[in-house]
Amino acid sequence: MLKKHIIIVAALILSVFTTVNCAQSKEGSLMKRIDGGKTIRIGFANEAPWAYPGEDDTPLGFVNVIAVEVLKQMGYEHIEPVITDWGGLIPGLKARR
Repeated sequence: MLKKHIIIVAALILSVFTTVNCAQSKEGSLMKRIDGGKTIRIGFANEAPWAYPGEDDTPLGFVNVIAVEVLKQMGYEHIEPVITDWGGLIPGLKARR
């Protein structure tokens, strides 16, 4: 059971970095937008203990804490949490939201 949870966490973290490095938008690559000072949106479902909103929709849960901390250590401070349904995460990425 623990191995399954570790795999899920690793996949979620990988998806954050894949999204940051590979996503494209109408304004150019996502990295160009981020480097230009645009906000990084982190979409997550309300799935405690993995990811859930705290007060003021602060991203909590160990997946969010890891993702936000890594992004901050990379120098990115403009991070916007977006709470969505589990089934809307991938369609949201495809729609460039």
